[in-house]
Amino acid sequence: MKIKIIEKNWENYNGYFGSVMFEDGIGETDEVTATRLGCQIQIENVEDGEVINPYAPPSIREMPIESVLYERQEEKVEETVEEEKVEETVEEKIYTLEELQSIADEKGIQGIREIATPMDIKGTSINVLIDGILNAQKK
Repeated sequence: MKIKIIEKNWENYNGYFGSVMFEDGIGETDEVTATRLGCQIQIENVEDGEVINPYAPPSIREMPIESVLYERQEEKVEETVEEEKVEETVEEKIYTLEELQSIADEKGIQGIREIATPMDIKGTSINVLIDGILNAQKK
């Protein structure tokens, strides 16, 4: 269900309010969450223009919203862990001079920079970057 904030000075709100993301005062959520938000701020159903009843039954008003927030935080933690694993595997790869020259032939300096950047190696030529990568791998 699409809802719209009609509270004075909140009509064009952008961001999260509770667990609902609003853009220009319009957000999308389920009926229970809309009713709970209606208890806190004036909102209406976009589809039929009906104001959401602010007098929700106690069972809806007292439902915990923390579970939704924890689920989103857990998703972000999992994404971060996966990104760290990918970075670790890139750093563990040991390149030979021949492999680096082959990459330079296929992808040019950009291909070598993709390998050098995670190692914090900078340079303006392929030879400087390759030397930096080989020296960093020796350490």
